Amino acid sequence: MNSLMRILSYLFTRLTALAIIAILIVLAVFMGYDWANINVIINDGLAKRAETILMNQDTTELNKFFTQDFLSHDTILLKRPYEDYTINNYDHSIKIKKMWVWPWEDETRVFIEEIITGIEGVNKNEESKSDDIPTWKSGEGILIMEKDGRWKIGDLILTKPIATGTED
Repeated sequence: MNSLMRILSYLFTRLTALAIIAILIVLAVFMGYDWANINVIINDGLAKRAETILMNQDTTELNKFFTQDFLSHDTILLKRPYEDYTINNYDHSIKIKKMWVWPWEDETRVFIEEIITGIEGVNKNEESKSDDIPTWKSGEGILIMEKDGRWKIGDLILTKPIATGTED
């Protein structure tokens, strides 16, 4: 009887350890999948948003990266400050500072830094004497990511402006 209890105890501890390891592996796979998706959505989405605003492009492609609510309330997208300019070149960098997501979450916050400098272009209005292109409000911010089948950017909150040191 004592031997049977030892064998059962041994099997139970080994099966429990294997189950815990399997659960941790599955959890890590789902977290990695979400992190990769969020990383791609942030980099591609913010790059496409900047390109759309600076180059005065159609906004329909932004639906892949942003929620409809974000697009309808994005002030820089609605104001179109670069509409009177033909932009030839710009430097865009995005850095993800902090990100954490659990597999069962449908919303998460991602801390980012977005900087756009070196905006070069000309005024479309030939009668205008000024070629002063508006500067982009670079800075650190919080992205609210929402998951409804796939991750999308639901909000962008600028928390700390960054002075780029150059006047574009």
